[in-house]
Amino acid sequence: MLMPNSNNSADSEYDCVIVGGGLHGSLAALALSHHKPAVRVAVVESGDLIGGHHLWSFHADDAPDAAAPWLSPLVQFEWPSYEVRFTGHRRVLQHKYRTMTSEALHEAMTEASETRDVFLGRTATECSDHTVLLDDGTALHSEIVIDSRGLAKEQSFIGSGFQKFLGTELLLSSDHNITTPILMDASVQQIEGFRFMYVLPFGPRRLFLEDTYFCESPSLDEAALEHRIRTSGLALGLENDGIGRRETGDLPMPWQAQPRVSQMEISLGVRGHWYHPATAYSVPCAVSTALAVASASGRDDLLVRLDRLQKKHEQQARFARFLNLLLFRCFAPEQRAHVFERFYRLPEETIRRFYALEMTISDRIRILSGRPPRGFSLGRVFGKVGVA
Repeated sequence: MLMPNSNNSADSEYDCVIVGGGLHGSLAALALSHHKPAVRVAVVESGDLIGGHHLWSFHADDAPDAAAPWLSPLVQFEWPSYEVRFTGHRRVLQHKYRTMTSEALHEAMTEASETRDVFLGRTATECSDHTVLLDDGTALHSEIVIDSRGLAKEQSFIGSGFQKFLGTELLLSSDHNITTPILMDASVQQIEGFRFMYVLPFGPRRLFLEDTYFCESPSLDEAALEHRIRTSGLALGLENDGIGRRETGDLPMPWQAQPRVSQMEISLGVRGHWYHPATAYSVPCAVSTALAVASASGRDDLLVRLDRLQKKHEQQARFARFLNLLLFRCFAPEQRAHVFERFYRLPEETIRRFYALEMTISDRIRILSGRPPRGFSLGRVFGKVGVA
């Protein structure tokens, strides 16, 4: 067990310093505070808010019971089921779906604690195995330093598609009558690749609409997407009195393996490739790495635990990247919706394990077997498109 002040050097101030107060870094800090309350933790975040302005959704079975004490308080919305819609297929899946907010994460991280310090609006100018230097010259010394800042400058995604989105919460003048989240409404016009609306009912007069694209370019025309969201809202018969939260993003969907920054650097989040390559969902990975951090007995033990977890993750991620290869290289952009329409006809347990990155061999065979979705063409790989 990692004990407080286990590094007896006079310079040691913390047992663990986490650089980056996003989802992965914050969950690691909360897990440490819960499972080892005497351990001193510091979190450095360059922004003014922990978590920025984001929502994180996940299926209830994605997180083990061991995470419930520190994860459940972050969940602000929960629904017993969710829906998907395609031109030729609609389905309600009986899996609990949950959404966390950055506001809840910020509140949990910044509540008074004698053993956790949060440095907001501070940038780490140097980050080594045991020391983090802040922009004002302050040095934070620790047995363990975890880098959770996002992509490093030297990292890039070659051989990758992207998921890009703009989401807006509509504050409505009347009830919308939508009670079940719609994870994919792909009955909308297909533009730039696979496009769908993501709909979360936050209350009778609060509706979060996200316009999402699986495409080749991460560039985002925010004005165009805002117009499409308003148009979709009007199509649903909605008239809004205002706008609540708003968020944008572009996330990699690689079909090639991406090199890690360093085998010896402890990195979480997208920096360490801890996410689902085919969905960009990150909560399952964030929870599993947080539990690894909280259970480690020291830096060397944490490296061993994360390496073991990374190998298990890679077994699943490799297949997910193969699915990305098929999606982006074997289907014309306007045909990609057929892939997901076929996927959502599979058994619910296969779909659940896919999202949780717990696919069995049978799941993989089931996903790939049978007649390919309409629009499949190997000629796109070996002909016009080519292989990178």
